[in-house]
Amino acid sequence: MTKIYKVTDKIKVDVGGLVFHISPLTFDQKSEIQALAASGDFKKSLQSAKLAVKYAVKDVDGLEDVDGNPYKLERDDSGVSEDSLDSLLNLQQSESLQMACLGLLQGIPKQFINPFTNEKLEGVSIVKEGAGKKK
Repeated sequence: MTKIYKVTDKIKVDVGGLVFHISPLTFDQKSEIQALAASGDFKKSLQSAKLAVKYAVKDVDGLEDVDGNPYKLERDDSGVSEDSLDSLLNLQQSESLQMACLGLLQGIPKQFINPFTNEKLEGVSIVKEGAGKKK
């Protein structure tokens, strides 16, 4: 049976060892991202990836600030704040995170695909809930 996700649901996605809590995009968010991506303007296509991260990411596990404290995402009315976005987009996992969030334009996939190669996006997977170790 096919699963349907509400835009309020949070899905845990492992991106290179960091666990991002993401939510499906609304129709309006998808439309805005796709309009930028399809504009033919290189800068706007980069902005589309940034917007996908802004709208989709709700939280992240596995990050610390320079003082060793757990990193806390800041949010504004529309999603991740500009300061937190700038920080996330400077991570080593940034490119994979952006591709995974852009993949949400097609809904929540069973596996994330690299849009350039059409192959599985390496280092990106959905974290299965309740997948504990057997004794």
